[in-house]
Amino acid sequence: MKVRLLIVSFFITSTFAITTSAFADIPKELISQVQSVTDLLSDGDAVGYPEATMVQQIKNGKFDEVDLVVFSIEGFGGGNNYQQFFAVFLKKTAQNGNQHYKLVDVIHIGGGGWRAIQKLDAKTTSNLIDVAYLGEDHWGDEVIAGLKDQNIITNIKSGSTITIDAMENRGIDSPNFPSKKTTITLLLKGGRLYEQEAQ
Repeated sequence: MKVRLLIVSFFITSTFAITTSAFADIPKELISQVQSVTDLLSDGDAVGYPEATMVQQIKNGKFDEVDLVVFSIEGFGGGNNYQQFFAVFLKKTAQNGNQHYKLVDVIHIGGGGWRAIQKLDAKTTSNLIDVAYLGEDHWGDEVIAGLKDQNIITNIKSGSTITIDAMENRGIDSPNFPSKKTTITLLLKGGRLYEQEAQ
């Protein structure tokens, strides 16, 4: 029994390739999409800070890829401030053969005086790729019922958990120097990101 559990655990961990990229290594198509999201979230004064962008690629085989992205926008209201956002993108190949990164969802996750992600090293449940690809169009029960694989159905309905280590500001901290370790837990379900309350 223990040997079978060990083999299954090894299979689940080894089927996913996880890569974290520095800004210089991030594909230009993904940077372009992050800039588009930044423009939508800006108040007209705030601008993106591309060098602070962090990407974690999660791959399953040759074709399925989900990119987790943390990016910063600074200067809201013309002030000296910043906000961090977390986004999930799907990497797809368009009909013309070009790579395209489709936004699944984005959520406000940190900022000055609140909390900060200093390194993106997210832990995800093994069903992240199924949930991101198959749950992206907010399928209804009638479509899910047409699927044959019960595991995929369960994956879509239950969502995928993403946990990220972060630093949180305490009352005595300067706005840009949080000192308390914390963990952010997000749920990707039905094409939307939700933050889970700390237990």
